[in-house]
Amino acid sequence: TGELGELANLIKKVERGDMTLDEALGDIAKELADVQTYLDILAFRAGVDLGRATVDKFNEVSVRVGSTIRLANDDWHYSVNGK
Repeated sequence: TGELGELANLIKKVERGDMTLDEALGDIAKELADVQTYLDILAFRAGVDLGRATVDKFNEVSVRVGSTIRLANDDWHYSVNGK
């Protein structure tokens, strides 16, 4: 959660005008990568296939909000309008 806090702090600085998004983008990218890395390690330790869980959840939310975009479970391609 510390990495999420660091990311939130950067976003806060951009939102209040302390720095521009362009100025913060490199650090934001690093914090997002940190969050993803720690999340992936946690998922691995818990025996969760994070890639599969993400695709499944993306599709679930997509259906719920009425979007036609889906991620394929087998080859990681996305589709629009079921194509």
